[in-house]
Amino acid sequence: PTYRLENDAVSYLPHPDGCQSISLVGQVFDGQGVPVPGVYAVHVWGAAVDATVTAGSSPRWGPAGYEVTLSEGLHALTVELQLVDITGNQALSEVYRIAAVPECGLNLIVANFVPLSP
Repeated sequence: PTYRLENDAVSYLPHPDGCQSISLVGQVFDGQGVPVPGVYAVHVWGAAVDATVTAGSSPRWGPAGYEVTLSEGLHALTVELQLVDITGNQALSEVYRIAAVPECGLNLIVANFVPLSP
């Protein structure tokens, strides 16, 4: 793997749109902390979700932002998350298991990717 989750963790925040859903969002950064849109993709699967989205496809969360809706409504669930190349064929990070918390103040899960330190 060449990338990891920033701080090796995700953050849980209140979704700015309210409590209607649980979303996984984030960005991909280079070694200088600069967002890198259009080069990488994020694969999320499990709990009736299987989506691969391009970093940069959801600029609401930043220049290299992505977003995957994990559930409509607030439900406890677990998904797998991995950074991949733009074709979706090459893994660029380990697989991370992410648990959603079915609470209104914790329904936005932020997962940013950064390069592994040399």
